[in-house]
This record gives sequence, structure tokens and C-alpha cells, in this order.
Amino acid sequence: MRVQTGICLNVVFNRGVCGGRSLCPRPAAAETSAAEDTVETLVTEGVVLRATEYKEYDRLIRIFTPGRAVLTAAVKGVRRPKAKLKFAAQPFSVNEYTLAEKNGYFTVTGCSPVRTLYEITYDPDAYAAGAVMLEATEFGIGEIPSPHMFAFLVRALGKLAYGDAPPYAVCVRYLTELLRATGYGREYGGTIGRIAALDLDDLAGAEAGKADIKRLARDASDAFLHEIRSAAVL
Repeated sequence: MRVQTGICLNVVFNRGVCGGRSLCPRPAAAETSAAEDTVETLVTEGVVLRATEYKEYDRLIRIFTPGRAVLTAAVKGVRRPKAKLKFAAQPFSVNEYTLAEKNGYFTVTGCSPVRTLYEITYDPDAYAAGAVMLEATEFGIGEIPSPHMFAFLVRALGKLAYGDAPPYAVCVRYLTELLRATGYGREYGGTIGRIAALDLDDLAGAEAGKADIKRLARDASDAFLHEIRSAAVL
């Protein structure tokens, strides 16, 4: 069975939303054994939030998708010298993934780049800000699909890679949106409050500091019950 979900770039950067995934009814008890062996194919855009080494040549990646929230998928053989899907397991990349799903486990069987944002890694401030955004997203979104936050993250990462906005201001704006979208929003004063009222496209003259990010990271840590460790390096 093949399932298609995702949003194309022209929708992402115009803050649109995407479709989800239909759910099939659970098979009858007599058919459960056969159903458990069924392999489904899911095609979706996704942002790599984190990658960890797995077995000898594989990696496990955490992917933020618009219709299925955050998924864990195995990328087999990606650590071999001539692996063709190395880009599929790199954080800060936006790709279209073909995933094989069996018994709740996902394996990447194909991948096409949608937008590379590796330029983020060239600037220390942009990299630090982006790392906080990815970690907060992984634990803030969890299993709740959020097409809005997917589009917002892609736009925010694009600002870090190619925009003229200060990286820390982009991070502050993203974190305030993530807290709001997950039900933990609050009123902030000062710099955070001013930036929270702006659109990502209006951050060129905004200034934020490390202390602002650390404050929001603490609030996110309390809300998501996970310490945002990447903020500690700021």
C-alpha cells in the first residue's frame, strides 16, 4: 500500500498546509497475523532533526513530517564510504522520503533532496540557533502532527541559511511559535515579546541575545519535560 503525504516548496514558503494520511481499520482477529507482515510505503517530506549511529553501517534519524509528526527511521548502509543516501541522514536537510513501514518500524528506501540548508553549519551562531530549534522541535512536537510548525520550521531554517535576519532573533521567534502551537505559549515582555509579535520576514532589524534563547529553552524544557541541552553551549 502506498501513501502520499507532504507539501511542496511553493506551499511551504507561503505558509500553506498539507494533507495527512488516511487510516485503515484494524483487521479482524483472524487476519491479524497476515496484516502484521504487510509492508506499507509512505512518501512524505521531512526535516532531519537528529541522526545517531546504529549498528555497523546504519543510522537512525528522527524526521519531522507534516502529516505524521516526528518519526524514527533507519537509513541502512549510509555510513559506507560510497553510500548514495548520505544526505538523507544529515540534520538541517529537507527531503522527500520514501519509507517502508512494517509493524510500526520505518526504513528509508528512497530519498530526494527538496532543499539543502547546510549553509547553516558554516556560521557558528546560525548553527547554535538551529541546533536549539531542532532539539526543541523533536521533543515539543512528539506524535502530534503539525503542518503549520513544519512549514514554520522550514521557513525559519531558510532564514538561518540564506536570510538577513540575526540567527538568535530567528531562534527566539521560532521558539515562541513552537510554545504557542503546542499549548504552552505565554506573554513575554522586552526583547522576546517584541520579536514574538513579528513575522519571520520582518526580523532583519531585530536583535536578540543568548540570554533570550536560554530563557525560552528553559521554558521549553519545563513544558516538554526534556532539557534542551543544545542551549547550554550558547
